[in-house]
Amino acid sequence: MGIFEFLKKKQDKSNEMDFADNPKPEIEQKEEFVADLGFVDLQGADWANFAVKLKKEGVLSNSYDKKSMFVEYSLDKDNCPIVELTFKSKTSDSIRRVKLMKDRAFLFVNGAIEAFPETQRNIILNKLWKDFQNVIRYDSMLETNREGISHARNGARLMIKAQKMMRMKNIYAREQDFLEKNKDAKFDEFCYSPLFEKDETGYINYAGEMPMFIPLKETEDGHFISGKPVIPFSPRTLEHCILHMTGGQKVEDGEFLDGFEKKCRKIQEYSCYESDDWDKVIEFGKDIVRRQYQASEITNER
Repeated sequence: MGIFEFLKKKQDKSNEMDFADNPKPEIEQKEEFVADLGFVDLQGADWANFAVKLKKEGVLSNSYDKKSMFVEYSLDKDNCPIVELTFKSKTSDSIRRVKLMKDRAFLFVNGAIEAFPETQRNIILNKLWKDFQNVIRYDSMLETNREGISHARNGARLMIKAQKMMRMKNIYAREQDFLEKNKDAKFDEFCYSPLFEKDETGYINYAGEMPMFIPLKETEDGHFISGKPVIPFSPRTLEHCILHMTGGQKVEDGEFLDGFEKKCRKIQEYSCYESDDWDKVIEFGKDIVRRQYQASEITNER
């Protein structure tokens, strides 16, 4: 065996021994933090549900109402919240009070505490209180997450609204572009249609139903089909769409004026463009479709 092979084998053996003597340290698992219950958590607790558990396990007799007479909140010397529930029997003057603290619970029967010595009922009370604290935490987590999701959705809506409002700086140019594209349009439908919008991540999501004006589009063979729906975004563009509705659509909207105004107000709300001219145009539009409907009743034409 050559000297180099001998040294290599010796080094490999040494490395194996070093590895055996110095094993890889285990990663310490961090214990999950569980916060103490606060006043917000406790005030949102379902104490009637807790009372049902107390009655089921004999801490409260069946004669006691599950709805407590009093629910009092206070602080201990360490500024930890305390809850005191007072229950009254429906068949006698007997009163039981439950004092719930961070780590302990105490049962009082007609003023006498059952902790010194501790009764079986007080032992059961402590077990139920420990379990119910986890119920409160879980319910609080669900409610907080629901509120968080609601805030996130509201934030997304506000972001969309803000983006619309920021585009208003060139509103006149956008109006002119809209009026030019639809100068020869004949809107044969003014109805609710599905609306899809991009969110802040770029994904296209269903945003609900929105009133839209749907134009008639003539095909090469002379037939008419529904064209691409449009949504006006200012009083001027709404006025243009109303004036370019077909007679039949005006009659239909004139017969149901409340529905017509509701659709126009929905467009106003969606637009985010603030102007007193919305009221003027909507009233003007109501008068137009009303007159068209009245004329059709007289001539019996639609």
